[in-house]
Amino acid sequence: MGSLWAAYLAVLATLRLQFARVAAMALGIAEMVSPPLLKMFSPPLQEALGSDLKHWVPTLITTVINIIAIGFAW
Repeated sequence: MGSLWAAYLAVLATLRLQFARVAAMALGIAEMVSPPLLKMFSPPLQEALGSDLKHWVPTLITTVINIIAIGFAW
Protein backbone atom coordinates (compact mmCIF):
# COMPACT_ATOMS: atom_id res chain seq x y z
CA MET A 1 0.00 0.00 0.00
CA GLY A 2 2.84 2.37 0.81
CA SER A 3 4.40 1.87 -2.64
CA LEU A 4 1.09 2.47 -4.39
CA TRP A 5 0.59 5.65 -2.40
CA ALA A 6 4.10 6.87 -3.27
CA ALA A 7 3.53 6.11 -6.96
CA TYR A 8 0.21 7.97 -6.87
CA LEU A 9 1.83 11.03 -5.30
CA ALA A 10 4.67 10.95 -7.84
CA VAL A 11 2.22 10.90 -10.75
CA LEU A 12 0.16 13.67 -9.20
CA ALA A 13 3.22 15.85 -8.64
CA THR A 14 4.41 15.28 -12.22
CA LEU A 15 1.03 16.24 -13.67
CA ARG A 16 0.88 19.40 -11.59
CA LEU A 17 4.41 20.36 -12.61
CA GLN A 18 3.62 19.76 -16.28
CA PHE A 19 0.45 21.85 -16.07
CA ALA A 20 2.36 24.65 -14.34
CA ARG A 21 4.95 24.63 -17.12
CA VAL A 22 2.27 24.79 -19.81
CA ALA A 23 0.42 27.59 -18.03
CA ALA A 24 3.60 29.63 -17.52
CA MET A 25 4.62 29.26 -21.16
CA ALA A 26 1.13 30.16 -22.39
CA LEU A 27 0.91 33.26 -20.22
CA GLY A 28 4.39 34.32 -21.33
CA ILE A 29 3.40 34.01 -24.99
CA ALA A 30 0.16 35.88 -24.36
CA GLU A 31 1.98 38.68 -22.55
CA MET A 32 4.34 39.16 -25.51
CA VAL A 33 1.69 39.29 -28.22
CA SER A 34 -1.07 41.16 -26.35
CA PRO A 35 0.12 44.79 -26.78
CA PRO A 36 0.47 44.73 -30.59
CA LEU A 37 -2.72 42.74 -31.05
CA LEU A 38 -4.65 45.11 -28.77
CA LYS A 39 -3.49 48.05 -30.90
CA MET A 40 -4.42 46.24 -34.09
CA PHE A 41 -7.83 44.82 -33.18
CA SER A 42 -9.21 47.35 -30.69
CA PRO A 43 -10.46 50.02 -33.13
CA PRO A 44 -12.40 47.69 -35.47
CA LEU A 45 -13.85 45.75 -32.56
CA GLN A 46 -14.93 48.95 -30.78
CA GLU A 47 -16.78 50.02 -33.93
CA ALA A 48 -18.42 46.62 -34.24
CA LEU A 49 -19.57 46.50 -30.62
CA GLY A 50 -20.70 50.10 -30.32
CA SER A 51 -20.14 52.74 -27.69
CA ASP A 52 -22.07 51.00 -24.92
CA LEU A 53 -19.91 47.84 -25.06
CA LYS A 54 -16.52 49.28 -25.99
CA HIS A 55 -15.19 48.84 -22.44
CA TRP A 56 -15.26 45.05 -23.03
CA VAL A 57 -12.87 45.17 -26.00
CA PRO A 58 -9.57 44.69 -24.08
CA THR A 59 -11.11 41.88 -22.02
CA LEU A 60 -12.38 40.08 -25.11
CA ILE A 61 -9.10 40.38 -26.95
CA THR A 62 -6.91 39.26 -24.04
CA THR A 63 -9.23 36.33 -23.29
CA VAL A 64 -9.06 35.11 -26.88
CA ILE A 65 -5.27 35.54 -26.89
CA ASN A 66 -4.96 33.55 -23.64
CA ILE A 67 -7.13 30.72 -24.97
CA ILE A 68 -5.13 30.49 -28.19
CA ALA A 69 -1.83 30.63 -26.28
CA ILE A 70 -2.90 27.82 -23.94
CA GLY A 71 -3.92 25.71 -26.92
CA PHE A 72 -0.60 26.43 -28.60
CA ALA A 73 1.44 25.67 -25.47
CA TRP A 74 -0.43 22.48 -24.69
